Amino acid sequence: MQIQNLEDDEQCSTEEARELFVKTTRKNLQENLEKCGLSKPGDRETLRVYIVSRECVYDHIIHLEEQRWEKRNKTAIPKEKKKGGRLTAKYIDEEQLIHDLLETAYDRRYSPERSRTSRVTSAFLQAAAKLNIG
Repeated sequence: MQIQNLEDDEQCSTEEARELFVKTTRKNLQENLEKCGLSKPGDRETLRVYIVSRECVYDHIIHLEEQRWEKRNKTAIPKEKKKGGRLTAKYIDEEQLIHDLLETAYDRRYSPERSRTSRVTSAFLQAAAKLNIG
């Protein structure tokens, strides 16, 4: 909805409105993290935040499931019967979110080192401590 509103307000294309939305949202988020003491200016190790829509996350999951089914059954689902992957042009961080969730779950379950997961977990714990919620 915000991207559609930007299209109307700024009288620009969908792609331009989308870029403006992502840029402003990430900038505002970084400023707010800095204000709360959860990040420092120019800090590359900031918490990862994803811009996603429910519809696009669902679309991507269905798309992944259809791909998995095709691979397992060695059969292609006819294009007109596919339900997922229709909104890929609207994805922002949906693919990265699903990838990171699955990677973290895998690391927690199977990785003896848990190096990446430990860093992510400690970052969350540090943020929670600063906000007095952990």
